[in-house]
Amino acid sequence: MHCQNAESPVKQEKEEERNETTSPTTVLSSLNTKNTTMALRRLYQTKQTGTVRLYLVRHGERLDEVPGNTFYKNCGEQWYDPPLTEMGKRQAYYTATYLKSILQNLPPVLYVSPLSRTVQTAVEIANYLNSFIELVAGLAHCAAAFQSGGVLLQQSSFLSESDIVTLCPTIKLGEYEWIDTDTFMNCIIRLCVISGANSEVVCVTHREGIRDLSKSNLCVSGKKIQYTPYCCIAKFTYNLETKTFQSHGIIGDNKEIYS
Repeated sequence: MHCQNAESPVKQEKEEERNETTSPTTVLSSLNTKNTTMALRRLYQTKQTGTVRLYLVRHGERLDEVPGNTFYKNCGEQWYDPPLTEMGKRQAYYTATYLKSILQNLPPVLYVSPLSRTVQTAVEIANYLNSFIELVAGLAHCAAAFQSGGVLLQQSSFLSESDIVTLCPTIKLGEYEWIDTDTFMNCIIRLCVISGANSEVVCVTHREGIRDLSKSNLCVSGKKIQYTPYCCIAKFTYNLETKTFQSHGIIGDNKEIYS
């Protein structure tokens, strides 16, 4: 029997890919598949215009940097994952109050590096803003322990969900999708693209990510950031059409800081 208008599998796959790049809904659905590399590539190809306001929050004071602490005597293999101090929690609360004053809308979700110090910081902020927390492994990729190769960026390097709930009983966790192809930059761009034009994205991450983004080739204007005090807020915008960032300095100790 003669089959009319039959398409080859390769042609059909290319046609499907073309269609998916024009549909953000379809692209977002593809992120739930195991083929995250393809999903991310399709996501970046989605045509959008406008800008996203991006706020990167550094975690609060970490225990291992306080004089006289004994963290390393008892941490075992988790040497790279110190918790916050009580001062760090207070810093996070003050940052939450400042965030509330500058955000146009309260964020339903905070995107958070899944390390103890960032999760504890995010919980203080989320409780004040009434937000859920979504753990994003790519936001930890910039941290020195992972960049140096001392720790592998894999699920076993982080606390389990039950451990996180034990650490932060008041946490409101959203769904957690492990994306092992996420670098810090991929992660930031992905979150901006998913959020769309005129949105605000709040991430709790590490000082290295803030510095690296401000100095990257994708950050086309604004001063480079070097000084990043605990719980500072780094302000960026992301242009969805040009796929570039602008740096707008940081807020620390309740004042504007440029470095």
